[in-house]
Amino acid sequence: MYHYTAALDDAFAVGLHAETSVTPELYISALHAGRSLGIPTPTRVIPIIDRGQFRPNRLGTVLSTDRNYGGGLDFKNPEHLAPEFIIPGRVIRN
Repeated sequence: MYHYTAALDDAFAVGLHAETSVTPELYISALHAGRSLGIPTPTRVIPIIDRGQFRPNRLGTVLSTDRNYGGGLDFKNPEHLAPEFIIPGRVIRN
């Protein structure tokens, strides 16, 4: 799974907070990730180890809006994830 964000890796030193949005999709462009997921254009992607702890968020797919085209798959973790589930992030560019 992947979490798209503008936060640096040190923000994940305590792990991943409960109810954080993640997706199984690895986007090649920050702009595409933001528009598909309905979020501000991210600057980083944080890989998260998936051991079956994620659940679809509401509909499971991001709906389109006047600013985003949606369609991205949206999952959340119901509980806090320990730091050992977090893989160091990397920069994602437009």
